[in-house]
Amino acid sequence: MSKSSEKEKLQGAVLVAGTAIGGGMLGLPAALSPLGLFYGTMLLLAIWWFTWMTARFLAEAALQAHRERGEFLNFFSLTTHFFGPALGGICSCLYAALLFSLLCAYFSIVLGWIGWSIFLFCAFLGRLLFVKPESVYRINSWASMGLVGSFLFLVGFFLYHQHLEFGALLGKEIPLFWFLDWSVFSFALTSFGFHIVVPSLIRLHQGQAASVERSIFWGSFAPLVVYLFWVVLIGSFLSQQQLYDSFEQELLPMITFSSAFYFFAIITSLLGVVLSLFDFLIDLPQLRGCSFRKGGAALVVAFLPLCLILGKTSVFYTALRYGGFFISLLSGLLPCLMVQRQQGHTWRWRVVFGCSLFLMITPFL
Repeated sequence: MSKSSEKEKLQGAVLVAGTAIGGGMLGLPAALSPLGLFYGTMLLLAIWWFTWMTARFLAEAALQAHRERGEFLNFFSLTTHFFGPALGGICSCLYAALLFSLLCAYFSIVLGWIGWSIFLFCAFLGRLLFVKPESVYRINSWASMGLVGSFLFLVGFFLYHQHLEFGALLGKEIPLFWFLDWSVFSFALTSFGFHIVVPSLIRLHQGQAASVERSIFWGSFAPLVVYLFWVVLIGSFLSQQQLYDSFEQELLPMITFSSAFYFFAIITSLLGVVLSLFDFLIDLPQLRGCSFRKGGAALVVAFLPLCLILGKTSVFYTALRYGGFFISLLSGLLPCLMVQRQQGHTWRWRVVFGCSLFLMITPFL
């Protein structure tokens, strides 16, 4: 196998993992703390299985449409292909709203970091998308290495300064109706949100089904391992006060490692959303055949979110509150319906189970 194909496989898995792992991972132990170690672990495993299977459904549907039409399709063309122009247009509007909401949130964080220099950042990002979008995969790989390194340093800090006691955590009393806490489901579900990069992943692997499936599995499995390890590590301290005491004693290293992890997590997630939105825009039929197709899409991706946050437009921040619903709809129900519409599909029981799980989760979002 050529080195280039191996490199693309690694880039695909890194793209999936980097998009899923965000700065919110630092708060995951607190979000799952009402459930305790056992139920929190079971919830993460269930949601990982759900997101992995539905991502496979989405990839299978996209690959089938690629074989039928002879071109790589993004979300708009996919939904139109399977559901017709009316429903496809509605789904695409929801998809675009989710992507712009995420980009506005990420750009507002970057604005807080670098101030008005964000215009230079946006200009660099737009030029990169216009000249060589493939370079984004390379930058994402570098940022992912920083993410892994900072996470290992953060873990080492905790292991060095504290001892773990699993018995107290395993024996924690769990509320009888813990499953009615919708915020826990929403937080955990958004922690595995990587379906937006599946069309870009298929384009990266040039429609090779085996490579796409491997990237989806390993790219989604890596966040699961990281989340489980982090939840067990943080949740198994003797007490919350002991954790705070450790922070006060070694505040500077803790801030340094946490800030580094947060920085790289935001960058990898931002790049995943940028690629997804760019591929989505150039797939729109209105831009096909346009001489300024890539340039226009690059300008929209790089500067429209910035204009929105500078204009203090609140609609996108409001939409972020319903991110769990958007993700469950776009990454849960639609892929199941897509594969159900494929002729000769043999995974009927998985489709039924996926739709049932979506209907179970949606009321809590």
